[in-house]
Amino acid sequence: MTVVFIEEENHGFIGMAKDFHSAIDFLINRNWLSDSTECWWGEGNNYASIKEILGEDWVDEMHEWGIENFNEFWLGSFWLHEEPIYPTE
Repeated sequence: MTVVFIEEENHGFIGMAKDFHSAIDFLINRNWLSDSTECWWGEGNNYASIKEILGEDWVDEMHEWGIENFNEFWLGSFWLHEEPIYPTE
């Protein structure tokens, strides 16, 4: 069994979740992510809000990504990684 560690660039470890979907929910429910959260958008070579980049259904889209795509999108601002819970049997 694994858990998902949630880290933020300036704060380090900010939480843990049972799976990827719960990690996204944690970030939203704890106000780390919202419609107005800005991230680097290379297309325009500047920052834009999640809603501007992904549209109205950004939460649903993000839930479809998985950890690798999430980490790639956030480029180090947020980082998720799975860690095993011991003992594993």
